[in-house]
Amino acid sequence: MKKIASNKWIQLQVVVFTTLILLSSCNKEDIQSPLSNTDFQFSQNTFRTNNQDVNHLLSLGYDDQDVKINQSLDLLAKSLLEVVKNKEYSDILIESARNSEIKSANLKQIFETNYDFKKAVNAELSKNYSLRTDGDGTDYFDDLEGGLVYDVDYYATVHIPNIETADMDLMPIISSGVNADGEADPSVEDNIIAWFTNPDGSVSEIFVSEAEAMATTIPVMVVSLGTDFEDGRLNSNIIYGQDNSSENYKTNVVSELHGYQFKINYRYENIGNSEFAIGTLFLRPSDGYSYYQAFGHVVDVDKDDIGADLLHWNKIGNFPAAGTNGIFNYYERDWEQSAKSLGFLTSNAGVPTYMFGERKYYSEWYTYDYSTHDDPYNFAFHNANWVTNTVSNYKGYITVWRIDS
Repeated sequence: MKKIASNKWIQLQVVVFTTLILLSSCNKEDIQSPLSNTDFQFSQNTFRTNNQDVNHLLSLGYDDQDVKINQSLDLLAKSLLEVVKNKEYSDILIESARNSEIKSANLKQIFETNYDFKKAVNAELSKNYSLRTDGDGTDYFDDLEGGLVYDVDYYATVHIPNIETADMDLMPIISSGVNADGEADPSVEDNIIAWFTNPDGSVSEIFVSEAEAMATTIPVMVVSLGTDFEDGRLNSNIIYGQDNSSENYKTNVVSELHGYQFKINYRYENIGNSEFAIGTLFLRPSDGYSYYQAFGHVVDVDKDDIGADLLHWNKIGNFPAAGTNGIFNYYERDWEQSAKSLGFLTSNAGVPTYMFGERKYYSEWYTYDYSTHDDPYNFAFHNANWVTNTVSNYKGYITVWRIDS
């Protein structure tokens, strides 16, 4: 087996869009709309300048439908780049994301009560987009969103990963979530390409890393995919993000579960490394109290190591105390994407709590099917130190170890 250091497929029926994309991306010099009057403040551009071909990066996909979705999100992001120069619309997106458990603004819901916002987006889409309309120019967005179909039906969201620290007064950074080519330039591994609007209205195309996005107070708005499974549920809860981990509520600090041997048979990245990540959710059925035991990045997997037996220690979680259930799931993490369910646990009152992790498509999980995974893991199987259990499926496997201190 190959030991990895800590650095950081899908065949589906192609869904035919009812649209014809004329321009999927603009040249950097084409993105310029002078700002004669604005309520925004501007921050200094300290980001690295993009030197990669965005059109080429958008053309890299699992299949034709994935490429069409990439191009559609890019068109929508380009439209928002112009529209949110009106601070009123930027504020709507930020407030919506702040009220979201997954830091994402649902554009469809927003447009239902903000017709002028939708009309402005349609006006921008019409410049680069051709499709059948009812003649009033109001359904460009609807038609585009209707084509966001892959493993499930999606809708367009604006994900703001740094929403907790974002300053609404600053002109936002906009991106379609297109990944930079980390194979051509390892220094931009796991970076996205985005647009930074300057005070004179010109736009700079930049690289943005996760660390940079989380450190800046400039709102980082990424056009992403959401689905109805995430919104509008009654009597359910969502656990998402590091803020939901509990360092104060320890369970059994003597015994822990760790993953070590593993294999992933699918690469959910078109370029660069696969980010192997974990979510571990604990829940007390008696009162529904829930929290993360582990969350986020585990290790980067090189494309040449897909399908290979690998070694890497990572903590899954402490043993749960009596009366507490736990589940875990490994997945392909994309920090810039809107979060999607990794599984759930249910309280005695019948209220489910879902744990979420950031990824492009729902199907980018490795250990358990997110839509049906509500069975607590059998921690009692590990009844002594070093007892192991291998969880496997067609996507790979993970060997789980009990380690006593």
